[in-house]
Amino acid sequence: MKITIVAMLAAVLLSPFNLPARPGLTAGAAPLPAPVSEVSGSKIARAPLKFGLTERRVTVLVSGFPPSVAPEPSAFYGEIQGGSSYASVCDIAAALGARVSCDGEGSVKVFAPGLELAAAAGDNYIVANGRFLYVPHGVSLAGGEVCAPVRQVARAFGANVQWSDAFKTVLVTPGGDPIAPAERVYGAEDVKWLSRIIYAEAGGESFDGMLAVGNVVMNRLRSEYYPDTVHGVIFDRRSGVQFTPAYSGAINNTPSEACVKAAKLALDGAEIVGGSLYFASASCWASRHRELYKTIGAHDFYL
Repeated sequence: MKITIVAMLAAVLLSPFNLPARPGLTAGAAPLPAPVSEVSGSKIARAPLKFGLTERRVTVLVSGFPPSVAPEPSAFYGEIQGGSSYASVCDIAAALGARVSCDGEGSVKVFAPGLELAAAAGDNYIVANGRFLYVPHGVSLAGGEVCAPVRQVARAFGANVQWSDAFKTVLVTPGGDPIAPAERVYGAEDVKWLSRIIYAEAGGESFDGMLAVGNVVMNRLRSEYYPDTVHGVIFDRRSGVQFTPAYSGAINNTPSEACVKAAKLALDGAEIVGGSLYFASASCWASRHRELYKTIGAHDFYL
């Protein structure tokens, strides 16, 4: 039977409960205290001072434990950041039955059957089974806890997410298998060539500038007018050389770690320049004939 937010909220409001203890929390993880807060006549356990009483606060309900362990859903608070519902990665993962390890310095690792996840405050991604999942507004730190968008963490677990604007509540329920590992989604050759062209074209740009160049390659890959492999797109010269470094030798330089991360993000769907198919740092055919979408650093991106 499908679990709905309304049904889950009814269970919460009619049957007070406390947040269950986190399973498998490592000794050095320093679990947060969980005082009880009265909300509409019910009791929702939460970590104090993590999220204040603001318009941005949301309630996160997670139905993840087997009923024999915790028949009630886990509930805690999150906060809207950049249009997304953020919550503690530890809280979400523990509620879904995972083992959680925190280093106390702004990073967390999560272990569950078929899943290894890592997140660090300040990064604009979380890593799940070797895949880089984009977090546009960055992983944050609140009340000493590493926080990330609920949807991205749930995606890693293969869990379903529902949102109730009326109740300002996110409901997370187990759904399918954990996210497929990187090697089953894209190949090492794709990472190799995409990271190299990013390094050659934008190695000195900001991380967004690197990702944007990767986006152009991926947009061409998806277009019927360009080759259907990453290597093919980069070395395409049917209408003239498209990427100068591919034929100048610069493509053979070893890319930086940041460029490799940008390549993996682009391969996994992170997008910041819409459908742009061209970029340039000077006047060119695209600047005269195509619509400017955005400028990032030294590059203009055109649709």
